[in-house]
Amino acid sequence: MSIHPSMAWLSTLALLLMAGCIPQSGGGGGGDDDEGRPPVARDMEVDDTGHPDARPLDGSEGEGEGEGEGEGEGEGEGEGEGEGEGEGEGEGEGEGEGEGEGEGEGEGEGEGEGEGEGPDCQPEAPTEIACRQACQWVAGCATGGDACPGLEPTDFERIDAQCRDLCEPNPAVASLVCAHRTCDQSLGLLTNGSAAFAAACLGEDPPDPVCPGGADTGPLADAPRDRPGPAIRITRLDVPPTLDDADAFRCRANGLVGANQGIGLSAAVNVMGIDPTDLIGADERGASALVLEFSGWRPGQSGDDAGPVSLDHYLGTHTAAGILADPTLLDVDGRTVNRWPETSIACGALETPPAPHLIRTPPAMLDGVSLGLPMRHARMHGELRAGGGGVTVQQGTLTGYLDRAALVGVVAELQGICADPDRPVFCEQIIAVLGGDAPEGLVDQLLLPVLGGADVRLDADGAPRPCADDCNAVSVCFGFTAGGEAALLTEPPEPPMAQCPEEPGVERCQAACGFAGDCADVLCPGFEPADRVDFQAECMAECAAQPLAADAICAARQCGDVIAFLQGAVEGFAARCDGEEPIEPACDPDALRPLPAAAVPADRPGPSAITRSLRLPATLDEADEIGCIDAGLVGPNLGTGLAGMIGLMQLSLDDLVAPDANGVTALPLLFELAGWAPGETADDAAFGLDHYLAVDGPDGLAPHPDVVDADGAPINRWPEAAIACDALTTAPARHTLIFAPDGTLPPIRLELAEARVDARARVVDDGVALDRGVLVGYLPRGSLRTLVGQLQRDCALPDAPELCAQIVQLVQGNPDDVVDDVIAPILRGFDARVDADGVGECAFEDCNALSVCFGFEATPSVGLGGR
Repeated sequence: MSIHPSMAWLSTLALLLMAGCIPQSGGGGGGDDDEGRPPVARDMEVDDTGHPDARPLDGSEGEGEGEGEGEGEGEGEGEGEGEGEGEGEGEGEGEGEGEGEGEGEGEGEGEGEGEGEGPDCQPEAPTEIACRQACQWVAGCATGGDACPGLEPTDFERIDAQCRDLCEPNPAVASLVCAHRTCDQSLGLLTNGSAAFAAACLGEDPPDPVCPGGADTGPLADAPRDRPGPAIRITRLDVPPTLDDADAFRCRANGLVGANQGIGLSAAVNVMGIDPTDLIGADERGASALVLEFSGWRPGQSGDDAGPVSLDHYLGTHTAAGILADPTLLDVDGRTVNRWPETSIACGALETPPAPHLIRTPPAMLDGVSLGLPMRHARMHGELRAGGGGVTVQQGTLTGYLDRAALVGVVAELQGICADPDRPVFCEQIIAVLGGDAPEGLVDQLLLPVLGGADVRLDADGAPRPCADDCNAVSVCFGFTAGGEAALLTEPPEPPMAQCPEEPGVERCQAACGFAGDCADVLCPGFEPADRVDFQAECMAECAAQPLAADAICAARQCGDVIAFLQGAVEGFAARCDGEEPIEPACDPDALRPLPAAAVPADRPGPSAITRSLRLPATLDEADEIGCIDAGLVGPNLGTGLAGMIGLMQLSLDDLVAPDANGVTALPLLFELAGWAPGETADDAAFGLDHYLAVDGPDGLAPHPDVVDADGAPINRWPEAAIACDALTTAPARHTLIFAPDGTLPPIRLELAEARVDARARVVDDGVALDRGVLVGYLPRGSLRTLVGQLQRDCALPDAPELCAQIVQLVQGNPDDVVDDVIAPILRGFDARVDADGVGECAFEDCNALSVCFGFEATPSVGLGGR
């Protein structure tokens, strides 16, 4: 098969990384040059690692003026030596590691002395710029020569970041460094001002910390008696999408090497349309628990008292008794294989040494399959606090590297799993891309380009260094926070059924409902202690009416199964569990109000509403929440596939439809209820629902020329829309969706088949509002082929929109191959069939369309001719 830089199976890898990571969630510019190397101070040589070879600029190397006398003809290199010939005065050009100018009499070699130029910086520039210039010089001096034997070129980014942290609050540092002329001056300034830097420079152990301002953690409260130290759960997990975000996460400051600074993985997050934090939530949706345990930190000790500890990391699943550690990541002593011995927690700063780390997915997340991927040179940093409320980590960062061999291994493992006739369901989305190609080729031609390319070199011992043509690994960076006590179990708890009496009756219901309440306390973020009484009463009533409910709860082996059962069996429980507002009444009384006269302009056929919120579901749960299932959408993906493409193109649909500070909307999408006259209620009216993409015109909003016919009538029309009570529904019809962003992308035209609208319609003082709206339909294969052809033409133009540079590699080649091998897998595959008889379910090669579902909210508008 032909290889395309597709993201088709990247969602599996992203799930692997983020579900098991910590340590198991658009691109941007930065200060690196075109080869991914850091900028260097002027007049520094660049060595083969891409870092400055920073030797003192004292005239011995570099440009300088010198005088010399001698006879003869010769050449040389070294201190101020130049090669030249001639009599009288002349200029010689240096060869080798420096250039020199000299004046001399006679013929021969001349040695010159002169002054170096020092850092290329302007102390009068804004502080951020001056510090950046000064600190790049300092980092080059510290890592590029022999002055600091304890530092390597790979320490360049760390020294640069530490210098900026010192400089930006103290601009005088930049003024001092910018005035220097040699590296010795700058290194002397740092060595005299920082004992820690002096020790690092010489390769010595750092001095005992002296915490400024009492920055210790505070004393640790009670720790679990049966555990070696306090355990906390990671509560937030993010992947930086841009270099600026990576800097905000302190990826570079914490020593991450690599031009991409860990942002490559964000492409996978965008394709999946997920929030990585959702993968570690305390709920029943397959989320994992990620636990950090500080082994050796005893109650009453502060971080400085405890000294170095072992930071152990566990992947677990939620049970009623606590978090059960994944047994595949435990050694024979029941401790995790993922640990950082000798972790420093001094002065409230968490810092681990580098260590290998095994990432693994829980079986429940991939149809019973557990995949492993080793991360190398992994480290954690963060701000640590302790006290009566337990331990917390703020501004946490996990960094590390995925080498090419690890990526090849996971691709080979996936190929083996998906070659089995009884392969898991998730294989159907990726098998066309994995195919029979060699894993090495898939990694080099497909996976690495998607991840932004290999951007770091791992040596044989796993140590990272900058690279150019010899890169063999991808940098990884996660931001996280952690806190709250985590009850960690290494042995499975007793099954809940042992708590329930065998005989049916009140006691069995009481036991079942008591356990269900315990599970809700643990797994439902919206469940408060005050809710327990009402929940118990409702559960007992349900159990009395349906004795099988007690059987289902008592037979459950973990709390996630109990919560899942309650969400399906008890109306309104899902909303209560998630802390959402209760569902509105079936019929909104405002829907039956007569339409006010002011709602319909004199030159328009009915009231209008403008879209103010637009959502695409990225998960099946979101599709259910939006209403895609209730709208009767066919297809197992329930409209979630398109979120991958929108994420890849870095579009925020909500940002496109929300008004800016001046009230201007980038993407005005109007619904017009043509035929609904003032004075009529919705039940009285007979109307058609028209849909416009509008653009700015001389008299206000005008229809986009592609959404009206030659007579100015809308091509997007549902002629027989109806409202019963407050429920607006339409019959299916063809529909054209056009997204025309701000010029960063070509206009995107989607031709939908069997499109319908469902919404709640309310009459308000100034018109009609549409709430909880859903537009569903199906994107046929032919429409995708047309879209690919359009993108190929638009991105080939000389003035192509800027984001074409990021998507052009995805749409190269024959449009049919691009659709089948690249676009369809990114969109999770075709999951419906559209033919002359309408739309229906399908299986595998019989499918020819993609289910689509948009959720929207619309508010009253004056419609075309205004805003």
